[in-house]
Amino acid sequence: CKKCFANAYQIDDGSAGIDGCKCNAGYYSGVEGTGAPVRSCTVCPDGASSVVQSDYLTDCKCNTGWTGSDGGPCLQCIAGTYKNAIG
Repeated sequence: CKKCFANAYQIDDGSAGIDGCKCNAGYYSGVEGTGAPVRSCTVCPDGASSVVQSDYLTDCKCNTGWTGSDGGPCLQCIAGTYKNAIG
């Protein structure tokens, strides 16, 4: 049996191909809607995270304590401010 590419996992037991590999949390594939299978996973920008099987850069949401648009860039909250939710 072969491993999936870096930063990915296989979702089903007994898979016969790489097409079942999906990106780990904190990464996105960038291939949704293109018809292309996932072949690599890209890390979310600094201060952002994503759920498993994310496809778009905009699936990367700014973490608590960070602010910005979905997909980044995310900036740390300045002294005297906070953000207690992801997104």
